[in-house]
Amino acid sequence: MRPEWSTKSPRHPCGALALTLWLSVVAGFVSSASAQTDSQAEAAVSAIVSAEVSDISDQAAIDPHTVSGLWRTPDNVLVAIDPCGESVCGTVIWFPALETADGVVLDTNNDDETLRTREIKGMQIIYGFEKKRKGWRKGRIYDPESGETYKSKLTRLTAQNLKVQGCVGPVCKTFIWTRADEGADAGDIKSDDASENIDGDGAR
Repeated sequence: MRPEWSTKSPRHPCGALALTLWLSVVAGFVSSASAQTDSQAEAAVSAIVSAEVSDISDQAAIDPHTVSGLWRTPDNVLVAIDPCGESVCGTVIWFPALETADGVVLDTNNDDETLRTREIKGMQIIYGFEKKRKGWRKGRIYDPESGETYKSKLTRLTAQNLKVQGCVGPVCKTFIWTRADEGADAGDIKSDDASENIDGDGAR
């Protein structure tokens, strides 16, 4: 009786070994890539957490009430803020128009005609604040350019930045004042970029 031969080719033992080795290499590559991805993800998360913790620490270190000092407005006006009893007051020290007006600029835009002959330099434009949990509130700020007085809030943001808000009703216009070098000549201090925006956080 003749033996029956299978029509299927027998699997070569070397082929099976090669396949096993190939699968092992692929598995190792996938495992390595996965480990690298996990490592990168962990590093990214760690960096984000560290940045947030650092930011929180920096904010916690700044007392929002520490507003005293010499400040520069976005219009390059220098304002000195000092304690006034239990409150704070701000006085105009210098502004660009003084250079072309022989050092004398009057408050000609004031709504009160009796005050239009007073000099802007040395004028108190920040006053009447109450110390609240998040900073100085319920104060007033006078704008010599418009001749108007607005409700105001002061909040120290960072070592170099002070948030100043002038409010009409529930709408406040926000400016960032920057710390000025008290050792520099006022005329040498130039205005730099300062953010300005409109928000709906009214004075209270």
